[in-house]
Amino acid sequence: MKILIAIDHFCEGGAERVASLLVNQLCMDHDVHVVVMEKGINYPLDLKRIKLHMIEYNAMNKMVKVWTKLSELRKIVRKVNADVVFAFANVMSIYISTALIWNGKGRTRLISSERTDPTREPSKRITKMLRDWAYRRSDYLICQTPWVADYFKKRIKVACIVIPNPITPCLPVWQGEGSKVVMTACRLEEQKNLPMLINAFARLHKLHPDFRLIIHGEGSFRPILEEMIDNLGLCESVLLPGFSKQIHREMACSYMYVSSSNYEGISNSMLEALGIGIPTICTDCPVGGANMFIRNGENGLLVPVEDVDSLFSAMLRMVEDKDLAVKCSFNSRSINKKLNASHIAEQWINLIR
Repeated sequence: MKILIAIDHFCEGGAERVASLLVNQLCMDHDVHVVVMEKGINYPLDLKRIKLHMIEYNAMNKMVKVWTKLSELRKIVRKVNADVVFAFANVMSIYISTALIWNGKGRTRLISSERTDPTREPSKRITKMLRDWAYRRSDYLICQTPWVADYFKKRIKVACIVIPNPITPCLPVWQGEGSKVVMTACRLEEQKNLPMLINAFARLHKLHPDFRLIIHGEGSFRPILEEMIDNLGLCESVLLPGFSKQIHREMACSYMYVSSSNYEGISNSMLEALGIGIPTICTDCPVGGANMFIRNGENGLLVPVEDVDSLFSAMLRMVEDKDLAVKCSFNSRSINKKLNASHIAEQWINLIR
């Protein structure tokens, strides 16, 4: 089967990590083409089997840029002439739907995939309308959680299928029981509520000054976070090293992983933290991805969104109760079997058989 997977880029991000895992799995048995709109690949891709198409554009004007992306995408869609197109995230679904109409959809099936909280992203009403229009033109809409599927069932007359994210195969096993590092990995954006994490850590640091907080990732909030860290006098204890290509090794060697997001689709970093077995704390945020996989007190800890007191208490509990940390580590690793990449890819393929 000829499959075209459309996504903005493979630089960083949860949707991009999921797409890379699926691409590498699908190319073992299918003719897989990938189209991206931005350069840069920070996730491993089997480029010997995958045919990568890059959309080139240099326009500065926004409307010209959109038109150039769309016209180039149309050419690639027509050239590949895939049996099925998987469109990752709402904006790419809009582009792909438009390109298919422009070409005449023909035999090509379209499967769109929602990757975040649809009530918050996209923020503009017109883009939300275009997203819903694109999803209505899809054969299926893949959702990460039942909450998202229920949301769209009220808006579009398309089958909404819940398929969770796959986990990277062959993850290392947690060996950070003696570590003094609290870590997270995410885009440095408002959604992730990293100021809450830093404030909670500042309180933890007063009781356990040997601990450090390491925040991996890049984003527009970096200057805000740097100023906050400086004002709190934590420049030696809170580090922002940027994007890491060895993030799984960083997780395995740290003491605990914390996600402080206000909302998520399903956090891939959270899933991989559970798969590695690093003791994990997450906000119980929309759209329900954390509470799908974390059983509070058994394989991790859940805390309310935007509740710095609860986050501090959970971090302190994980530091001071070693038995809890070890129990969570042991219990969380069963997720590797449940979210095996080949098993998840098979669920996608079953939609088009």
